[in-house]
Amino acid sequence: MTHALTVHREQHVQQQIHTLCSMTVHQHASWTEPLGPGLNNVFMLNIEDSLWVGRKTLTTAFGGRQHLSSLIRPSMLLGRFTRIVYGSHGVTVQFITAGEAEKTQLFQRAPNLTGSELYFPFPVLDSHAQEYVMHEEHWRFSETLAQTLNEDERHFRDHCTALLQSRLKPGARLLDPACSTGAFIASMASALPHTRCVGADCSLSMVAQARTRHRLPNLQFHHRAAQEAPQPTAECDVLFLRFLNAEVMSRDHAQQLLMMLLKHLKHGAMAIVFGHTPVLPNIRYWAHATGLKLISSLAARPDHLELFECYVLQSPVD
Repeated sequence: MTHALTVHREQHVQQQIHTLCSMTVHQHASWTEPLGPGLNNVFMLNIEDSLWVGRKTLTTAFGGRQHLSSLIRPSMLLGRFTRIVYGSHGVTVQFITAGEAEKTQLFQRAPNLTGSELYFPFPVLDSHAQEYVMHEEHWRFSETLAQTLNEDERHFRDHCTALLQSRLKPGARLLDPACSTGAFIASMASALPHTRCVGADCSLSMVAQARTRHRLPNLQFHHRAAQEAPQPTAECDVLFLRFLNAEVMSRDHAQQLLMMLLKHLKHGAMAIVFGHTPVLPNIRYWAHATGLKLISSLAARPDHLELFECYVLQSPVD
């Protein structure tokens, strides 16, 4: 999903980032991102109270498709953040350059350090610097959309399965209140057969396809909007929030929905927040505001030097 961002432009950006990252280490440098959709690709990586800045670049997906993935690699890291400046040409981030070895060490350490966080400070903006949200027609079911979403969430499925495999008791209820094609919650139902999984979506076409494609004894689908989910949320043991993301909705809307859903979590329940595009709310802040424990803020893809946003929260146990 790259509103108004052409592959050609992003290839040019990638070359510029590569040139910047080839500079002598420990030098002051800067990167200016024009106002517009590209700002959403600027990210911050906080490790042991040391703040680093980077810029997401193209990766090659299955079948050779180039896109902006939710996975972050060391080559995308610019350096140690020093300052951010707003000007007529856009937003400039200033930093101190780092070498490849130092970046690699950061990515190796980040998943094992409490407090590590990967976040994207800017939403997707249009050419008038207004927050951009995809039109509803974009989310209507199509084979192309289903395949793209399925390919791009493999690391999310693997991580959630590994995380929950030994944590859940038989009969635990898993809820995905914006399940889209249903592929994610179906993968949970298949990998965790001792659980009861429920998917819901506001798109009738998505729900219809999900019911047709995914038939498992421990899986159900419902036609329902996420904002209509307080009661189902209060009954679940794990809540997957995969829609509080850039391009899907505005930051204000995402924060309102997050607050509404988190306050209905039952004691001991978990919420796992991630998505194909950057998470919009400040999860660390809202976890504190709602009295939830923030277990982790990022995850790593096994056997790869790749990080991605994945917030795991837990409601206090009685």
